[in-house]
Amino acid sequence: MVAARLRIRPAPPAGSAVCLRLEGQLDGASALPLARVLLDAQRMGSELVLDLSRLAMLDVAGLRVLVDAARRGCAEHCELVLRSPSPAARALFRLTGLGAWSRLDGEGCVRATLPPRHRAVLAGFGAPALI
Repeated sequence: MVAARLRIRPAPPAGSAVCLRLEGQLDGASALPLARVLLDAQRMGSELVLDLSRLAMLDVAGLRVLVDAARRGCAEHCELVLRSPSPAARALFRLTGLGAWSRLDGEGCVRATLPPRHRAVLAGFGAPALI
């Protein structure tokens, strides 16, 4: 599903959440198709879990999609959970000021919430949009 560089597959369920596994490269070529999938997935439930363990590469275009999904989740009461972010994803989270997104909870997940200090960082990403 989506671009050849990125595959989206159903992930093992976590309760009633919509769970997807991202595999491959999340970059400018795959960002827009993924944004559309996430928009639809967030409309289906109160929690969206993205398994990032098989994400080989994440660039700023892909990060923008995740940030927009987190913003939308806050506004529409659909929590975004990033399960097992790959080392590449965690490194980009730290590099861009989203360091809290690189710290895992006891279940190996990141609750992609946007506390006030992150809102200032995210303001630099501009308004949410479909790329």
